[in-house]
Amino acid sequence: VTATEELLSLKANPNVVDSFGSSCLHTAAMRSDGNVAKKLLEYGAELSLQNAAGQAPAHLVPLWVGMETIELFDIFTNSEVLGLSTDAGVSVADRFLTWSQTACGGRPFEPMLNRLQALGIGEEKSACGTLSQASRRSRSKERVAYSTFKAKGGAPVHVWKPRGHEATMCVLILSLPHTLPWSMQRPCMDELVAAVMQEFNATVIALSEGVALNCHKGSTLQEFLAELKDIIDELPLMKPFVLVDNTFGIATSLLWPLQSRLLGALVINACGLFSEDFVDSAAHKKFSNTLCQRAEMRWRPDRDIASICDTIFGVLIKADPDDLEEARKEWHAAT
Repeated sequence: VTATEELLSLKANPNVVDSFGSSCLHTAAMRSDGNVAKKLLEYGAELSLQNAAGQAPAHLVPLWVGMETIELFDIFTNSEVLGLSTDAGVSVADRFLTWSQTACGGRPFEPMLNRLQALGIGEEKSACGTLSQASRRSRSKERVAYSTFKAKGGAPVHVWKPRGHEATMCVLILSLPHTLPWSMQRPCMDELVAAVMQEFNATVIALSEGVALNCHKGSTLQEFLAELKDIIDELPLMKPFVLVDNTFGIATSLLWPLQSRLLGALVINACGLFSEDFVDSAAHKKFSNTLCQRAEMRWRPDRDIASICDTIFGVLIKADPDDLEEARKEWHAAT
């Protein structure tokens, strides 16, 4: 805070942005740093400044169950900010509302929900906020049949099929729940399915949460992958099918045993979270070389899957070179 105030007192611009359009307030929000945010606001930082993805700082506040999240909500929002939407159509109000409704293991986080309701934000609001999007989802529901069933070990399987006719292809989406609970993934998944259905005549199957897909302490990577492979083998998948891997690399090795059954695969690269400046730096080169060495050695199958997951997500949110060196050591220890 002292360093921030010193720079601001020397007429530093509190609204300067990086190559992605993110300001100092965006960074403060991501780091849950309310004190720095207050100082930036004192010197004229704009809460409503949106980056290249349409995100206001409030869109980046980490969502943890606790009073700190409510305090950060109050710091980073006002009546104007609550209505701001990302390029994907998610408003600040909808983000906090959707999360608070199921934040406590599927139950509401009452303090946050009460705070929102006091501001007139309630369940009647749509998940993505706009009439056109609600209308599009309504039309897509008329064309799509949604169902769920329990797979081996009790893992919920979500299925979207074309209504009234047979699909000609199948898409399987793997996504771990560590970064986003299913209650928040579902509205986005509905949008994705609508787009896929419009372009392709496909059945979409998603595995994202549930006992069998959670990364428990004591479960090894080898055990996790074997369990996941058994679940996939039991799914009603067309042959061949398309695999979308959004597991941050944890389940990417399944591409090899599944390759004879695949029509294609999309592996989502989370490294896009790094800034352009960092990607061009010596610190990133050193870090990426270390990860390549880890990949060549392959993850040890006896490692604790939970420690690997925690390390991956820790790596993704590091920003400074010193932090990345720390993350590199954490990664080395976990793998």
